[in-house]
Amino acid sequence: MAYNSERIYELEKRGHKLWGLWISNPNPYNAIGPFPYSNITDLSIINWQQKLNEIQTDIIYGLLNYQAVSLAFEVLKYIRENKLRFPFIWHFKEGPFYCRQFGDWNKLIYLLDNSDGNIFINRESLQWYSQFINFKDKLLFCMDGDLPVKNWFKDNYTRKISEKRCG
Repeated sequence: MAYNSERIYELEKRGHKLWGLWISNPNPYNAIGPFPYSNITDLSIINWQQKLNEIQTDIIYGLLNYQAVSLAFEVLKYIRENKLRFPFIWHFKEGPFYCRQFGDWNKLIYLLDNSDGNIFINRESLQWYSQFINFKDKLLFCMDGDLPVKNWFKDNYTRKISEKRCG
């Protein structure tokens, strides 16, 4: 989740029941559950497969950076091999070269190719990945994974530095 607690807030505000499965060794700039806020039900990294078979969920949303690729790959592979009927959406912001460096490139390609939908940070990223994956007939969307809540932005901006006179 990095520093994006508002994502959790917005999903809960809209009535979603959230389940969390977290990477084991995050970087210092990653935040993983359990969180002191929210109503996320955390799944154990040890028996998440069993819980996934028990829960009723509408969608699985995997995200966001290269650190999550291995875990998201395991989840999607499990869904496909066990013919579970959960749509899996993969939201990837950054890190294809880290995936190559750390040996997760094939897992990233699997996620992009086998997800029910993909979310990219921008159109340029989508075009870049299109060199490797045929996204024809795939559900695609472009959205930065670090956007703040829309209604936080108002029209009362401070004056731009470029509008101020020097001297």
